[in-house]
Amino acid sequence: MPTSSYDFNDVTDGFLTFTGSNDPYPTIHVDETDVGDTIPFTAFQRQPVAVDGPEMGMQWSAFAATVFGPTGSMTLTFTYDVISNAPGQLITSFNSLYVIDVATLGTGMTAVQNVFDQQGNLIGTQTYTYGGPAPAEVVLLQGQTSISVTLTIVETVASDSFDAAIDMSLIQQTFGTTPAALLCTIGDYVWIDMNANGLQDGGDLAADGVTVHLTNADGSQILATTTTDSTGHYLFDHLQAGTYAVQFEGVDGFTFTTQGVGGNGALDSDANVGTGLTASVTLTAGQSNLDLDAGLVIDGSGSGTLASVGNYVWLDADQDGIQDGNEAGLGGVTVNLLNSTGTVIGTDVTEADGSYSFVNLQAGTYQVEFVALSGYTRTVADATGDTADSDADIGTGKTASFTLAAGEVNNTFDAGMYVSPASVGNYVWVDADQDGIQDSNESGLANVTVNLLNGAGVVIGTDVTDGSGFYEFTGLTAGAYQVEFVTPTDYVFTEANANLNLNDGADSDADAGTGRTQQVTLTAGEDNDTLDAGMVYCPPATASIGNFVWYDCDNDGKQDSGEGGLSGVTVKLMAADGTTVLATTTTNSSGFYQFSNLTAGTYQVYFGTKSGYELTAANQGTNDAIDSDANTTTRLSGPVVLSAGENDSTVDAGMVVYCPPALASVGNFVWYDCDSDGKQDSGEGGLSGVTVKLMAADGTTVLATTTTNSSGFYQFSNLTAGTYQVYFG
Repeated sequence: MPTSSYDFNDVTDGFLTFTGSNDPYPTIHVDETDVGDTIPFTAFQRQPVAVDGPEMGMQWSAFAATVFGPTGSMTLTFTYDVISNAPGQLITSFNSLYVIDVATLGTGMTAVQNVFDQQGNLIGTQTYTYGGPAPAEVVLLQGQTSISVTLTIVETVASDSFDAAIDMSLIQQTFGTTPAALLCTIGDYVWIDMNANGLQDGGDLAADGVTVHLTNADGSQILATTTTDSTGHYLFDHLQAGTYAVQFEGVDGFTFTTQGVGGNGALDSDANVGTGLTASVTLTAGQSNLDLDAGLVIDGSGSGTLASVGNYVWLDADQDGIQDGNEAGLGGVTVNLLNSTGTVIGTDVTEADGSYSFVNLQAGTYQVEFVALSGYTRTVADATGDTADSDADIGTGKTASFTLAAGEVNNTFDAGMYVSPASVGNYVWVDADQDGIQDSNESGLANVTVNLLNGAGVVIGTDVTDGSGFYEFTGLTAGAYQVEFVTPTDYVFTEANANLNLNDGADSDADAGTGRTQQVTLTAGEDNDTLDAGMVYCPPATASIGNFVWYDCDNDGKQDSGEGGLSGVTVKLMAADGTTVLATTTTNSSGFYQFSNLTAGTYQVYFGTKSGYELTAANQGTNDAIDSDANTTTRLSGPVVLSAGENDSTVDAGMVVYCPPALASVGNFVWYDCDSDGKQDSGEGGLSGVTVKLMAADGTTVLATTTTNSSGFYQFSNLTAGTYQVYFG
């Protein structure tokens, strides 16, 4: 009997509600069973925990116990249900069963969590030993609306320990949910095939009570089991995405009917005649397969001595050579039956569902030949198992030779076909004579960008012409397309559709304004190599800058009659920034200079020095053709903006002979004023050795210092014009 028990109210966390199981406990219930000399744990609590991602859970926290040895133990058993309270959300996993911060002395701890479905079936187990790695997440095979949980935690004391202090701080249980729409379903039907033709048709009966197993891909492990209902149907729902097979158990007095007749997965039997196992099926999230059926025939109703062969031609949309669940049968395909000598002895045409058959055949050796439909290509052969692949050789359309025994039904000869891809191309060339026709002496133009547009005018592909001027877009489906050619720098399009478009393979199809061809409609498998573009090389006109450096005799900043040019002056062409030198020249004997072959853009001109000359004033008057453009400080012209082909001959510089300014002086006399009248009188001599300082206008800055000579005179010479003061010491 439990030493103690505890009950707790319901807890809701996100999509999940944690509640009592009703049987035997109506509330969340915990039993404690102590063995040996123990003290029950204290401060027991529970609370919900939120976990990053789609998982939610319960957290049991802050409880402790002291277990006395040497053989004491304590067992905690948690019992409750977990219910999904969100429509469309199912419980699909549980994880993160662990104990945090267990402080033990000579103890051990093991936790086992068992999860049961609504029928009481064990559907998952997780075990954790303290100190070991965290247990792996358990993913449930089928999503559940509710589950029952039993968690058992056992604390033990080592036999050589006298006592052990146990502090279990946190136990966390989390559960993952998945929208039902993302889970998978497998079904469907078991019937009694009254006419033993391998197909579900009129007169057949439903087979109820047949045991059906869901297995792993190769049938080696049974994952779930059910039985057919009164209508013969079975279902495995809310499955995780994955690869499965279905195995039908045999029924006394019956054998399985022929597998895979007719190529219609909804009507045939999928059970292997000998084992009852279907081929494996792979389900992605949210996918259902309700086509896994089994037909039963009464023992002894066999197929007689005549043989037959069939089965199916399908549209292999992804070209992988495998019959996928979303790929339809292909009707109207001609199928020939050949005998052992390769002679056609029968012909059939596939039905709308892609099926064909040859019946009433004698035992012997045969081949099947599939004739490709116009606009279709046969897919790769033998890509997978014989019931789901293509058996037709890509080139000949024929299967390998096979031998039929008396009464044998072989419905494994299939052929996949896909819509043949189309292509469009072809050529960009330099139309040297500009006649719009590709001439033998005109070469292709490499590295031209070419765009492919769909019928709506949207670019869906881009290519670049190769070294010979060719381009191509391949792997296209039937439909409407346009090609757009992007002109390289310095090229323009030639005339389109020259010579009345009589030779579309040799003219230019690109519109001179848009670069686009006419819209063309490609059929399946069509190769259109007529969309070309001729281009004419048309470099832009070059520009130039000049013009003249002259001797401005009258220093008026204007070019007057009789004022000649100055030769040998260095002139530099500068970039717009005024610092980057692009080219250098000197004026000729007449004073002219020029920079030619320039592209459109912004420039400046720098005029160098000439010995004995300085620049005249810039921008005098209103006539830019005869003034000087050189700034007297930077020696640069203003920015000159050239358009393509422009010649600017107005950038000039005038120079004048350098004339340094006249220099000034200040002085004069310090004397002995005998009569103190402040006037130099006859007989009053000069005072020598008196310190005199030349001061700036501010009266504080000393510019020069001297002393009076023996006669009392002083002087400061070579002064520039300005304001000064004199200080007498």
